[in-house]
Amino acid sequence: MSSLYSGNSGNVSIASTIQVTLPSDGDARNVASVNVCDQKQSDYLEAFRQMFAGSGLPISEGFETSVPPASPLNAWAVPSKNFGSDSVWARSTTNPIAGTASASAPVPQTASTNSSLGLTVAFVSPARISFLFALNCNNNNGDHLDFYVDGVLTAQLSTVTSNTLVGGRFVSDLLREGLHTFDWRFVRGGSASVGSEECKIDTVEIISDLVWQNDATRVYFMDEGFPPPQQNLSAGADLIIPPWFYTTGANAGSIIRSGGGLPGLGVVTLRVPPTAAGDFSIGTFSFPSGAAPNGGLTAAKLPFVEGRLGTSTALNVNLVFGVGLGDSNGPATENFIGWAWDGSNGAGSNFRWRASNAGAQVNADSGVAGVFNTLFRLGVTVATVRGVTGAVFTKDGKALPGAGSVPPLIATGLPANFSPTYRVRSITAAAAGNVDLDWLRVMMLR
Repeated sequence: MSSLYSGNSGNVSIASTIQVTLPSDGDARNVASVNVCDQKQSDYLEAFRQMFAGSGLPISEGFETSVPPASPLNAWAVPSKNFGSDSVWARSTTNPIAGTASASAPVPQTASTNSSLGLTVAFVSPARISFLFALNCNNNNGDHLDFYVDGVLTAQLSTVTSNTLVGGRFVSDLLREGLHTFDWRFVRGGSASVGSEECKIDTVEIISDLVWQNDATRVYFMDEGFPPPQQNLSAGADLIIPPWFYTTGANAGSIIRSGGGLPGLGVVTLRVPPTAAGDFSIGTFSFPSGAAPNGGLTAAKLPFVEGRLGTSTALNVNLVFGVGLGDSNGPATENFIGWAWDGSNGAGSNFRWRASNAGAQVNADSGVAGVFNTLFRLGVTVATVRGVTGAVFTKDGKALPGAGSVPPLIATGLPANFSPTYRVRSITAAAAGNVDLDWLRVMMLR
């Protein structure tokens, strides 16, 4: 510890303000600095030491030793400091999500009570937080896991079927440097406990954006370039514009830069022709060699896909478009996990959360209305927890209930040949249709 205050490059020099540069390990991924006021120096130094000493980035907590984990300044707390009257979470070795233990809400938890776990930590560079979770709710929507970022409800997760385990993973938006608070809160409804309720979290990771982009074990792709002004798609053939494969059905589609009613740099329009029912055009994201298996992912790679998309076609009953993970070997089908606006639900319908479960399509109403000539930031992440694969859906970085308190979480499978994708298709009649994409982000393990 003596070298921490030595004034050496990469450590701390004391002056009218405190400048902290961490760490001095020769790894450019982790270099960051912050200036803080004198009176806050001890708090910030301890917070930084907690984050970086002996570990570096990314930071992962698996609750293998205790809940709350030992930490300077009591960074972990039960109950959460923001919900001080809640019941406490504890370490559980019963059916852990990963390793030998997970953090767990009380089992059983009394009806109409809340329990919580909290974390307070300082980021020295922009970063995301993610975690795995397992839920078994007795009273759907009455029982739910709430996740707060800086006091703002960011995810509310529940089950669709009572007394049925559902698991998944949540990935936050990129959070700027500075002090942040995170709270996990299990809310029990008014129904009496049947003893099988369960709420656990595990593998809480804080990962800087630099690590996402440079860590050899991770994949981070952000595509805003897209193709040149006009590209015709040959019917039934692939057009390769790295990192994209474009495919159509029996009739040719097209790609237009800054087309439709949503002009702007980086906005690309993928179009189906008004030729026949079921015509489709699809863009599939293909990874460079060595980055990920082309033509298919697995849930073990924890894929997170997010895009900003909409349509410059007036919403109608013959149009379906979306973004997420699609079957690259069967693009004409709705074998798809992601956000879909589907005109078969009506021209005034909402986006659906769509997934494949045991080969069957599963849909839930997101409560987000489709709007002509409007771009939406939509994402989906997939993970398998204790043998159950779940898809978590986000809008503007939040996973909040849809219409009728439908949870943004679907238990699903992830068949082979899935890849990040965006797509547009006509349904029951010949009808031109556009899907407009501003950007697409992919984050996953290699």
